[in-house]
Amino acid sequence: MTSTSPEYDIVVAGGGPAGLAFAWKAAEERSVLLLEENFEIGKPVQCSGLVSPRVLEMSGLSSWHNTIKAVDFVSPAGNRLSLRGEAPKGYVIDRSALDIHLAERAARRNVTMLLGASFTGAARDDGGVDVRYMYRGEEKHVRTTLLIGADGASSTVGRTFGLTKFREIVSCVQTDAVTGGMDEGDAVSLYFGSEVAPGFFAWAIPGGSFTRIGLGTYGGVMPASGYFERLLEKLGAGKRLNITAGPIPVGNRGRLTADGVMIIGDAAGQVKPISGGGIFTGMAAGGIAAGVALSAFERGDFSRRFLSRYESEWKRGVGKELDRAALVRRIFLQMSDEKLDQFFSVLDNSSLKEVMAGGDIDFPTELSPLMLSREPGLWRFSPQLIRALI
Repeated sequence: MTSTSPEYDIVVAGGGPAGLAFAWKAAEERSVLLLEENFEIGKPVQCSGLVSPRVLEMSGLSSWHNTIKAVDFVSPAGNRLSLRGEAPKGYVIDRSALDIHLAERAARRNVTMLLGASFTGAARDDGGVDVRYMYRGEEKHVRTTLLIGADGASSTVGRTFGLTKFREIVSCVQTDAVTGGMDEGDAVSLYFGSEVAPGFFAWAIPGGSFTRIGLGTYGGVMPASGYFERLLEKLGAGKRLNITAGPIPVGNRGRLTADGVMIIGDAAGQVKPISGGGIFTGMAAGGIAAGVALSAFERGDFSRRFLSRYESEWKRGVGKELDRAALVRRIFLQMSDEKLDQFFSVLDNSSLKEVMAGGDIDFPTELSPLMLSREPGLWRFSPQLIRALI
C-alpha cells in the first residue's frame, strides 16, 4: 500500500457518548473525523436513560424528564426492599437529546461528522491507517494517524484488529409506556428472578408522563422478547410509545489497543456489570483515551506499547470498579431464586438499608467492605468471591 499523508489526525468510528466525548476532547488540538452509521445522532435509542448526577456534570446536559431519589428491589418471591436517600441518585433523561447535545458540543470544536457513514475496515501501514467506509452507496477511503473504535457491541473496529472478546452478551428490550400510576414518582423498581429476567433484571423507571419498562436476560429458556411481553402484562402497561432492543456487552477479556488503534465504550465492553449502564463509563473512557491520544501526537508514537497507557489508566480507575462489579455479578449468577430471596431478606434490615441508600450508582462496590462488616451473614452466599471484594 502506498503511504500518503493523513487527511485527518484521528478518525472516530461511532457517534455515541463515548465517541463524542473522545472527539470533543481530542479536537482541542487535533483534526477529527467522526463516522456515524445512522442517519441521525441519538437514534435508535438502546438505553434505559437513567444516569447519575456525574453524567450531567460531564456532559453539561441541563434538562431531564424526572429526578430519581429511591430504588425498590423486588425479589423473585415479590418481597420489596426499598432504599431512599435525600439527594438525587439519578436522572431520567432523553437519551437522544444527550447525544445531540454532545454532538453539538463536538461540532463547536470543528469535529467533522459524516452521518450514514459505516466503517467497514482498515489497514495499517508505516504512514498511518487507511480507513474504509460506506457512504451514500459507495466505498470511501480516508487516511488517518489514529483510529478510534466507538462503534458499539458489534464493533467492526474491534473485530478487524482482534481486540474484542466479551465475557457475556446480555439481550435487552425496552419500551416507554403509559401506565397511569407508575408514571409519576421518584422511585425506580427493579425486578429479579428466573421467571422475570434470568441472568439479569427488569426495570420500571418513572419518566413523569410515561414509564420506561425493560429487561435484560442472559441464559434464559426463551428470547428476551418473551420475558418482556410477560413483564408488560404483569405491570399492566398501557399504550407503548416505542420499542427498542439491543445487546449489552459485559466485560472484555481482550485488549483495548493495537498499533494506531484504540477502542472505547461498548466496543471495549466498558459497561457496568451490575446495572448494564454504559454512558458514564463510555464517556470516562473517551476522556482517558483522548488524553493518551494527544500525548501520542506530542511524542509521535502510536505504537500499541505507548497507547496501552490508556488501558493502564482505565484499569487503575473506573476499570477497577468494573472488575469488582464483575465479581458481584458472578455471585448473582450463582444464586437460585430461593437464594436470591434469602439474600434480599438479609439486606432488608435497617442498618444495611441505611448504608446502601448512601451508595453511588457509578461505584456501587465501594460499599462492599462496610456492608460485610455490618452484616457477616452475607458471607455465606459466596465466601471466596466476597473475600476478593474486601
